[in-house]
Amino acid sequence: MKFDNEYYEANSQDKDRPALAFYSRIWARYISEGPTLEFGCGVGHLAKRLSKKTKVFGYEINEFARKQIVINAPDVKLIESLSDMDEGSVGSIVALHVLEHIDDHSLEDIGASFKRILKPGGKLLFVMPNAAGLAHRLKGGQWSAFSDPTHINLKSSHEWSDFFETRWRMKVLDKFSDGFYDFPYEKSWGRIFLFDLFRLGLTALQFILGTAILKEHYGENTVYILEKNK
Repeated sequence: MKFDNEYYEANSQDKDRPALAFYSRIWARYISEGPTLEFGCGVGHLAKRLSKKTKVFGYEINEFARKQIVINAPDVKLIESLSDMDEGSVGSIVALHVLEHIDDHSLEDIGASFKRILKPGGKLLFVMPNAAGLAHRLKGGQWSAFSDPTHINLKSSHEWSDFFETRWRMKVLDKFSDGFYDFPYEKSWGRIFLFDLFRLGLTALQFILGTAILKEHYGENTVYILEKNK
């Protein structure tokens, strides 16, 4: 699949969206340490939000997206390579729906780079689909994460945590779900009314509060808060 404007439009990633406001608030509540690097910053809408709070570096390999970042987030400093960044130069790293596109071998090298550029005690905010989450169990083969053929590394939240702790030697401070977004999950109107409306309400409440209230398995994706060992 070619990562061009059609890819970003198909995934609704070409425009700013409410979910990014939620993740920006999560960063402010649980991370709030800068400067920050957004790894895989796409067309720059989250980076723009974060740049209002701290200095932001953006790393993105896609040429189409890089051209859009200059327009959407002019205050964000684009970098060509993680090796260009100094040791201990950032207080936090953010990656939303990026790691599931990368194989484990490449992620080991990326993790080593993250540890190098993070300050002692620096924090990381990641979001990936949860292969063991309730959304997958309800949707089965129609689960939203299967709709993108570039998702080559789908794991359960437990498997991701184990990867971070054993392969990256990072501490998992917290993990929680960002909720349900691919309605309906139920097949009958009665169950949609009883269960899906309840799920929608909990998702909306967490969004409004900007804090973790949903357990890691309760939704589509898991949000991870990590810390570099001091």
